[in-house]
Amino acid sequence: MDKFYYTINTICNSSFSELDFELYDEIFGKDKLDLDEFDTESIEDKYSSVDGHPIQIDKMINLLLDFKKKGANYVGLHHHCDHIGYDLEAYDIHLSTQEEINNFLFKEKEKERIKKEKEIQKLQNQLDKLKNE
Repeated sequence: MDKFYYTINTICNSSFSELDFELYDEIFGKDKLDLDEFDTESIEDKYSSVDGHPIQIDKMINLLLDFKKKGANYVGLHHHCDHIGYDLEAYDIHLSTQEEINNFLFKEKEKERIKKEKEIQKLQNQLDKLKNE
């Protein structure tokens, strides 16, 4: 069976945080609400199922365009529950070149060699200990 390789390079990352407060500021205005004492309620249509936290489309588009300018062709989106937002990572993901494959395989062989050397040293130490008993 042939093995296929693809390469993932992380280009950069960014995040959106405190999206609940950002939404309130955008909808109600920054000076309208006292953040210590406010109560809001959304009126949702029958098709709404907002489980996440909304971000202005233009903000997301601008960030994605910035990622693309830096060479990204994929993006990872992770929910950040502590800060009510999202962490984003920009990636360049492509079919691996032969050079990338060779470098990867070399590093894997080197890791295996080091692992074996450590195991040999551990066994040698055990043998030495047994001989000295």
